[in-house]
Amino acid sequence: MSTRILIVALFLFLSYEGISQETYRIFGEIHSPTRNGIIYIYLIDYECFNIPSYGIDTVVIDVNSDKANYTFTSVNKGVYGIRCFQDLNGNMKLDKGLFGPTEPWALTWKGKKRFPPKFEDISFELRTNKRVDLILNK
Repeated sequence: MSTRILIVALFLFLSYEGISQETYRIFGEIHSPTRNGIIYIYLIDYECFNIPSYGIDTVVIDVNSDKANYTFTSVNKGVYGIRCFQDLNGNMKLDKGLFGPTEPWALTWKGKKRFPPKFEDISFELRTNKRVDLILNK
């Protein structure tokens, strides 16, 4: 009988831990070289790192100044990166030319920039609310 009670108690504890998982915010400021277009900001994890114009969450900002604020809410603890770009021509994708992107873009680099980047190059661990400021460059 006591084994059954222990198993039920353990099951209830594990269920409660999953339900009460704490979430966090990722927020910051994006600096833009131009005041037109829309900025797409993608919160990414390892699984969606190689999928262009996609993230596990997205913030879209209509630009009307050289900087804008963004926030991702209710983000679980984990490892993430942020990629963003400013869509100057309204086609909802990052345009690329012969030598790379032709529209302003940014990643959450954490060290030396190398191309193509790996997820480890742009990722950060989220364990509390986190501020991440980005500067869009061409």
